[in-house]
Amino acid sequence: MWDIINLWNQLKSRVDERIKAQTANCVRMRRYDVVSAAANGYVEVCLPFGSAVVKAKTTAQTEDAKPGDTVLVFYTTGSSGAVAFCMGAGPE
Repeated sequence: MWDIINLWNQLKSRVDERIKAQTANCVRMRRYDVVSAAANGYVEVCLPFGSAVVKAKTTAQTEDAKPGDTVLVFYTTGSSGAVAFCMGAGPE
């Protein structure tokens, strides 16, 4: 049994790297809380109970977002291309 655990421990970092490389360009979605009202086509959001603020582009459904609202944000690897797609309840 310990041989299997030792083998996994040796392979885990390679598996993690492979997964990260294979999913780097995938679109991800998370719920974010609005920190500041939408302005100039952007809204500032952060993860629930988080402190790091991300600036996300707005869509027609999120252009009226205000602090305390929840939005669904789509992004790829980095948050620079993040888009607040719809309000937290889902698309209308």
